[in-house]
Amino acid sequence: MIKVFIPQLPPKALSPNFRGHWAVRARAVKEYREFVRLTCLDAKVVSSSPEEWKIIEKAILYITFRFRQRRGRDVDNYIGSSTPLINGLVDAGLIKADDFEHLHIGGIEMDYQAKNEGVEISILGCIPELKISPRSEVLNFIVESCRKHNDCWNKECPLEHDCRRFYDYKI
Repeated sequence: MIKVFIPQLPPKALSPNFRGHWAVRARAVKEYREFVRLTCLDAKVVSSSPEEWKIIEKAILYITFRFRQRRGRDVDNYIGSSTPLINGLVDAGLIKADDFEHLHIGGIEMDYQAKNEGVEISILGCIPELKISPRSEVLNFIVESCRKHNDCWNKECPLEHDCRRFYDYKI
């Protein structure tokens, strides 16, 4: 599993509700995408085991938006503004592509008690021969992928029991 902290939330110009000039939005998309790419590459270089940072053929992506202040935030706006974030992960070579065949969004959370604002990304590899199928089978897919590919259903789970929190799955 790969974890990366992006120390900047998506800019307001990336929100689906942004009503500014198109050039402002285009510049914000380009800058944030490049910022995410460079942050990921920097985290790879600084990592104690950079060899683990190879491209993931099929990935499950967990996104946690971290805020210092607890106030109302529109979740779907943050989901909509995450496109450059995901594209930056592809540009950095962490995931192969952002289509349905190669990427599944495993969960999105909001953390209102963070010391540092930003976005925490967790990328979990999954079994290449499995296909992500209808919504009712997604839980089984993730459980089997996690159990077989990542070998994290033991005492040393890299997700630290986030699987249970996201899916209410009892072992």
